[in-house]
Amino acid sequence: MSEQNQTNNKLLPYDLSGKVTSPNLIVFLHGYPDNNRLWDNIFPAHEKENLVLRMSYPNYDKRMQEKWGRTFPDIIKGIKATIDHVKEDRDYKIFFVAHDWGAYITYLFDKTYPNFINNGITMDIGYKFPQSPGILIRILSYQIYLALAFILPAFIGNFMTSLFVQTFVVTKGHADIANIDEIDASMNYMYYYAYRTAFFQTAFFIVFFFLTETKLVFYSLLVLFMIYKVLTLGSSNPLAGYKPSFPLGYLYGEKKPFHFHNNKMLDYLKAKEKCEVIEVANRGHWLMVDNEKQINEIITRRLKDM
Repeated sequence: MSEQNQTNNKLLPYDLSGKVTSPNLIVFLHGYPDNNRLWDNIFPAHEKENLVLRMSYPNYDKRMQEKWGRTFPDIIKGIKATIDHVKEDRDYKIFFVAHDWGAYITYLFDKTYPNFINNGITMDIGYKFPQSPGILIRILSYQIYLALAFILPAFIGNFMTSLFVQTFVVTKGHADIANIDEIDASMNYMYYYAYRTAFFQTAFFIVFFFLTETKLVFYSLLVLFMIYKVLTLGSSNPLAGYKPSFPLGYLYGEKKPFHFHNNKMLDYLKAKEKCEVIEVANRGHWLMVDNEKQINEIITRRLKDM
């Protein structure tokens, strides 16, 4: 079967294919700046024996346009609503395949609906982030850049986004990205929502600085605020304390300047039954590009163990 449905705005845009009578439902979630075409060389290998659901997000899939995109809680609700819509009254074992933001969203989904996912793999974004200040600064720099591109006027944001994609996507192992002509700043909202609170806090202190006659008061409050942020560090992280409720296979590209995980996470998964960590040799962030055989073998093997 093959199906597309964008009529219910509570759902996410999706493409459905494969065997409805299968006991398994494979859910694919891509990241930035891709769309469902990222999986074009992956999902056909699994359609014969499984029902395959490829989900995207507003503005990534141009069939669904929303000015402000969706917050992470709304995306999670949309994933659940879409899966329930597709399942109808049938009972499936749920297998997730996720990359980049899709991996992060998978962890949020699992935290919100523990034990809903039966098995899966996530790629190149972990649920525990690097602890090196140098790496964190590099991550923050490009993510805040994309968040700013989202809230600036479209002609500026689109230019900033195009520059980023040409520099850091096309030249970093994803030169054949299928939706290159559709990428614009409207897709950057996940970065904005990740840092929205920080933006508002910065704006508050800028305004407060100019309104405060006694700068000593301003600096005193700023120091107190910074102490507060350090003392509560991690409590505002949506994944603080998270551990997967399902057997997880975590894949990451070996050929990268830095990684989006830490050793504590890797050690935990290596020691956890039915979990695994796979370093994909000679691959960068888009480790599935021109590497369909290895990825499909991992998916097939883990499906058999589900």
